[in-house]
Order: sequence, then C-alpha cells, then structure tokens
Amino acid sequence: PTSFWLPGFYYPQGFMTGALQTHARRYQLPIDTLNFQFIMKNLEAPEDVSDAPEDGIYVSGLYLEAARWDRRQKKLKTSNAGEMMSLMPIVHFQPVQNYVPNQADYQAPLYKTNLRAGVLNTTGQSTNYILDVGIPTDEAPRYWVLMATALVCMSND
Repeated sequence: PTSFWLPGFYYPQGFMTGALQTHARRYQLPIDTLNFQFIMKNLEAPEDVSDAPEDGIYVSGLYLEAARWDRRQKKLKTSNAGEMMSLMPIVHFQPVQNYVPNQADYQAPLYKTNLRAGVLNTTGQSTNYILDVGIPTDEAPRYWVLMATALVCMSND
C-alpha cells in the first residue's frame, strides 16, 4: 500500500517495529540504532498519495487534540475556537539511524484513543500509548504539555 490508516491496526506498536525492521534489513543496520523522524506531508487523504515512500511509511488517520496543524506555516498552532480535535495531514514516518529529535519540536504522545489510559502490557508500556511524534512549533514544547496536546488515532465520538 502507498499509505497506512493507523487506527485500523489492533497493535500499532508492533506495526511500527515492523517498519523499522524492514528498514534495518534493507540497509543491514542494527534495529536498535533506528528511530523515526516525522515529516508532515502536503497530502490530506490516502487517495492523494500516488507512491509509497522509498524509506519508511506514510500514515493517515491521526488527530491532534488541543491543537491544530497549520498547513501554510507547517507548524503546530493553537486550536481554532470550538475545535477539540483536528485531522492531521499524511505523516511520513521515516527511519533514521542514530536520530536525535529537534529539541524545539514538541514530542507529542500518540495514543490509540483519546482516553489516554491503558493497562500495562508485558513490556511495561501502556497498551494505549504508541510513540512520540516530533512536531515543529514556534512555542516552547512545555506550552503544549500544559495544553495537554496529543495525537490520537480516534475519538470517542
């Protein structure tokens, strides 16, 4: 497929590991040195994606809670009045070896649901938490923490 609708996966954490594993095998890299870099694309829906990326995966179906993605400035911005959630554009999850996230970006936690709660699985992580997604912003990351901004795969509506 050219893109993946992340909310459709029962265990998206395993899918993320699989994407890193595919990259590690292709380039003969140790998987524990890989992490994702995130690139917000100028694509709104899976139908807009003509080809899969050479490396990594395109992901759709993510919502920002307590913020919005400004498509012109390509930055995280405060929500519009009365808007609790906003749809993100297609996001490129690109594996990078020894990746160090930009400290100015907000590392938004990505959850399966907007309840943001889950039980601990055998690895010690919440079953609802997937990973952190680095999102460019003009605000200090602590601003978004105080706003309780997060990415979610689906709302409870």
